[in-house]
Amino acid sequence: MEEWRSANSGAEMAAKMVATDAKMITKWE
Repeated sequence: MEEWRSANSGAEMAAKMVATDAKMITKWE
């Protein structure tokens, strides 16, 4: 279960980064 937790938070962080990138890209457009 511990491995799943770190994999899950890793996916969560990646999703947040993608969301931030998308916001920045939208700003530039």
